[in-house]
Amino acid sequence: MRYKSFNLFFCYFATALLVSCSSEQQKKKEHLLPVEVGKVTQKDSPLYIYAVGNTSANFTVDIRSQVTGTLEKAHVEQGQNVSVGQLIYTIDPAPFIAELEQAKAQLRLDEASLALSEDKAERYKSLAEKEYISQLQFDELITDVELAKAKVDVDKAKVNEAAINLDYCYIRSPIVGKMSYNVFDPGNLITANSSEAMTTVRQLDPMLVNFSISQKDFLKLQHEKGEGQTQFEFLMLDTDGKERKKSGVIYFIDNNFDLDTGTILMKGKIENKDDSLWPGEFGKVQLIVKEMKNAILVPEAAVQTGEKGQFVFTLKSDDTVESVNITILEKLGDYMVVSEGLKPGDTVVTSGQINLRPGMKVTVVSNHDEKKVNNISKG
Repeated sequence: MRYKSFNLFFCYFATALLVSCSSEQQKKKEHLLPVEVGKVTQKDSPLYIYAVGNTSANFTVDIRSQVTGTLEKAHVEQGQNVSVGQLIYTIDPAPFIAELEQAKAQLRLDEASLALSEDKAERYKSLAEKEYISQLQFDELITDVELAKAKVDVDKAKVNEAAINLDYCYIRSPIVGKMSYNVFDPGNLITANSSEAMTTVRQLDPMLVNFSISQKDFLKLQHEKGEGQTQFEFLMLDTDGKERKKSGVIYFIDNNFDLDTGTILMKGKIENKDDSLWPGEFGKVQLIVKEMKNAILVPEAAVQTGEKGQFVFTLKSDDTVESVNITILEKLGDYMVVSEGLKPGDTVVTSGQINLRPGMKVTVVSNHDEKKVNNISKG
C-alpha cells in the first residue's frame, strides 16, 4: 500500500514538474518582443534638395481694348485654346470706318491744294527771275507750298491713326495659349485701356515652376555642381511627394537672398504638352544635385533619435539587438542615406523599438517592404 502511494505521489510530482518547466518556457517565449525588420541596401542614388514650388504660366497677357466702343462680338469660347493672331473680340467698327474715310477725304483735299500751290509757284518763278514781281511775293508762294505739304503730311498721319484705330476694333491674341472667361458680354461699352481686362490668355506650355531654397541648400548646390555646369534638372511632384509628374530644367537663379526668409528664388521650365500641370498649382520640387555612387540606404522607419544623436537597432544572428549610432546624409523617399555605422545586408528593426534595449532578444513578425528601395532613383 505504501509502495503504491509512493508511485502515485511520484507521478503527480513529475507531472507538476513538467508542467512547471513548460510554463516557464512559454513565459520566456511570450516575453520575446515582436518586431518588424528591414535590410540595409547599397545602390547608386540621386542626391536631392527638396522645396515647395508653385506653377505659373510661361506668358500671361491681359486682353484690353485700345479703343472705346461697343463690344460687338466674342469670337472665341471661354476657356478655348487660341493661336497667335487669332481674332478674339470685335469692337463695333462703324465709327472708326467713318473716321478713316473722313481722314482720307481731308488728305485728298489738301493734296489738291498742294498741287495748286506748287503749280502757282512754278508759274511765278520766271516772273520773279525777271523781277516782274517782288522777291517777297515769290517767297510767300514758296511758303504756301511748304504749308500745303505740311498739311498733307498731317493728313497722312491722321489716315494712319484712323486705320490703326480701326484695326484695334479687331482684338487678336498676341500669344499661343488658353483663354480665361469673358468679363464682358457683347453689347457692353468697352473703355480704352480700362483697368479691368476683358479676359486673360495664359501660355501653359512650357509651364514655369517657382520655388526657393535655403542658403545651406544653395551652398550645397554650388559645391556639388560640376565644372562648367550652368543648368540643373528637377522633378515636380504631387504635394504628398509620392507621384512623379514632370521633369524640368532650372533657367533662372536670383542674384540675392531674401533677408526675411534667408532663401533664394529659383525658376524652372517644364514641358506641358498634355496640360497635366495648371497655373497656380502647388507641388513638391526635387532638385537633383548629383548621383551618389554606392549609397548605403536604411529604411527611414528604423531611424531613432537618442541623447547621442540618431541610431538604429540591428538584429544579430542570435536574435538579440544592438544599438548602432549612424550619420544621415540625405532622405530619399522612405529611406535614409547614411555615411557610417552600417553596411549592406545588415538587418535593422523598423517597428517595435519603443521597449527595446541593447542585448534584448526579439522575435521577428514581418519584414520591411524592400521593394520601395527600387523606386528611389525614380524620384
